[in-house]
Amino acid sequence: MIIAGDLNCCLYKCTTDSSGQRLHRLLTTYGMSIANTQHPTYRPAGSLLDIVAVSHPEQLLRAGVTRCHYGTPHDCTRVVLRCAGRTRPTCPVVWRRRLGRIDADGFNLLLANTDWSSVFRAQHTADKWEALRQIFLGQLDTVAPVTRVQQRAKGSISVSAPTRDLMARRRLALRPGSDREVYKELNRQCRAAVRRDQEAHMQRELTKAGPSKVWQVLRPIIGCKKEAAVPNATPDALNDYYVGIGLTTAASVPKPAVPVPIRLPRVTTSGFRPQPIDIETLGQLLLNMKPSNSTGIDGVSVNMLQKFFWVNGAALPLCRLLHQMN
Repeated sequence: MIIAGDLNCCLYKCTTDSSGQRLHRLLTTYGMSIANTQHPTYRPAGSLLDIVAVSHPEQLLRAGVTRCHYGTPHDCTRVVLRCAGRTRPTCPVVWRRRLGRIDADGFNLLLANTDWSSVFRAQHTADKWEALRQIFLGQLDTVAPVTRVQQRAKGSISVSAPTRDLMARRRLALRPGSDREVYKELNRQCRAAVRRDQEAHMQRELTKAGPSKVWQVLRPIIGCKKEAAVPNATPDALNDYYVGIGLTTAASVPKPAVPVPIRLPRVTTSGFRPQPIDIETLGQLLLNMKPSNSTGIDGVSVNMLQKFFWVNGAALPLCRLLHQMN
């Protein structure tokens, strides 16, 4: 436990019944001790007025005072404690490609000039796909290799490059000997820049969600007064419900006056055969698919195919692969 306060009594006075001595005895009675006793907090009188009392002195790393930013002679007390048993939550780390940094036109031209002969020479469909995958991912590794990316915490936003530059300059202004007024101005600019980035981020999320999903974006921010009650159904109760729903529904339907003829499904011997496809149709189908970044075990995602694979004639190996399945 930590207690901080301004008691308007100087702890440097060591008389028998001074206010500082009475405060020491009171805190000792409740198992607490004053952390800061070395530096005065009111400079004109050299007195220590502000105290920080802790119940676990062994977790105290350091204590001191900080000059007031508003130019008053009354300094601020600060202490640094060790938080035992608690760690900062870490964001998940994923391995992915940064496709947004690729020059799409240049990479599509590279794919158009790539040698795809190994795809055409392969006999089986699986071999064609494996050859196509290796060539495509090999070219992709030259411009966007798989890197380790630490995801942002939930609810955090990405700040712009000018804002990051301001933050770096603000950190430099905290070094000893730096001008305090420069730090205060940079701190003000950083706060304003972060607010602008937050507004831009929210506007992008609203535009991407569309009118039908505005509340899905705003509800985590403005909060919701309604608290949804968690059902107390057990797995056995849910299982019994779904097993008996057919019998319950059948019992509620009245029996027909005349017998209903049962028509068996038609059974055919024809198999499924995909139709031939050209490059233009393949490109339209790819663009109409949901732009997913999930790669699966083969390392190729729909987003990759939409951005890079069907432009400038590079989709010809994929068309050959689909025709092989026909």
